[in-house]
Amino acid sequence: MRFKKEIVLIISITSFIILLEIITTKYTKEIVSSISQDANNVISELYEKNVGVSIENLKKNWYEKQNILSCYIEHNELEKVTSSLILL
Repeated sequence: MRFKKEIVLIISITSFIILLEIITTKYTKEIVSSISQDANNVISELYEKNVGVSIENLKKNWYEKQNILSCYIEHNELEKVTSSLILL
């Protein structure tokens, strides 16, 4: 009987971890796609010399998402992306 409770607990914890991994992976992909699209808009508008609005949209979008990403992604990786966006 005792082992049954432990097995159920282990299965529950493992299921929770897997579910959390799936959710964070999906959310990260959505954020990266959104930021990439904004960056591509900035790059394409660089050629058109109308870059002000796109840069502001990219910056605003990144800083909104950065707080959420910092919960489960290493901060030095986020700093690298932020530095690259600032250089852009």
